[in-house]
Amino acid sequence: MKNSNKGRKINEPQLTVTDLGKRKFGDQFGDRSGIKMWGFDHELKLWVVKRNPCNSEYYNNIHDFWSWMKVDLSELSKAPFHNPSKNPSAYNFKRFLEKQVKDKFPIMKTAKSLIRRDKEVLDPETDEPMEIMLWPTTRQLKDGLQQDS
Repeated sequence: MKNSNKGRKINEPQLTVTDLGKRKFGDQFGDRSGIKMWGFDHELKLWVVKRNPCNSEYYNNIHDFWSWMKVDLSELSKAPFHNPSKNPSAYNFKRFLEKQVKDKFPIMKTAKSLIRRDKEVLDPETDEPMEIMLWPTTRQLKDGLQQDS
């Protein structure tokens, strides 16, 4: 932990920031988004994304993935794909996504993050205000389907 209030002349509670070094936003396997697997559920007619720890997200169609950011879609393309019904449309979307990632998303319009500078938290290395990335919400289904079965 590093003290981010070093050198400040205001009378506020002390604030500390954990320095993750080179592994910012990553786990031990390098998967920043925590995606364990993804695929198409033929019975539900929905796209399913399973994340760590055991959280599932459901999407109606492939256009809902346009609400994701490029970094998440890149991780999705690398995650294991599950299509037990052998649905050809699902395989076509998987190939399309892999090609988009490889070519740096020439067709797919993805969501953009918002970067905000927080004046209350200083970067321990530069003593400048910390930049905080805000991730947009995705177009996943919001009903009771998110419980794992």
